[in-house]
Amino acid sequence: MIVVSVSPESGVTSVTALWLRNKGDGDHVSLEWNPLDAQTLANDVTALRDRGVTVLVSETPSDVLGAPQGLSAAPDDGELALTWRAPSGSAVAYELRWRSAAGTFNDWAVVPCSSKRRHTVTGLTNGTTYTVELRAAGNAGNGVATTSATPASP
Repeated sequence: MIVVSVSPESGVTSVTALWLRNKGDGDHVSLEWNPLDAQTLANDVTALRDRGVTVLVSETPSDVLGAPQGLSAAPDDGELALTWRAPSGSAVAYELRWRSAAGTFNDWAVVPCSSKRRHTVTGLTNGTTYTVELRAAGNAGNGVATTSATPASP
């Protein structure tokens, strides 16, 4: 296991160099309070996490944006296909979380390649209603859009 902690004084704004190295399952990288931009959150941090690396990041200061507009969830077999329109301001990456009616929300997760304003949440249980929240990444004060839907077998 490799543990990397990068202090905010270093001013790291990109993690490309980190994820090009041999980081993988069980490694831990702390980038808390570094000014990572939305592209880095959506691409580099997601790539590290996909390889099994635990990556800690913080909300970084940015302009507060409105909530994504027109969030909808089309149910399918064990999944919800989300679509939305950009909020006021300029958003490149988004974060989402969801819960079942009886559960609690999972942690906010960056939606990879979300600038296309669509994402599919998979691994859900058919017949269970889920509430999904979506916000522009980069500031915890960004507005949140909410929708609910129930996956079902075709």
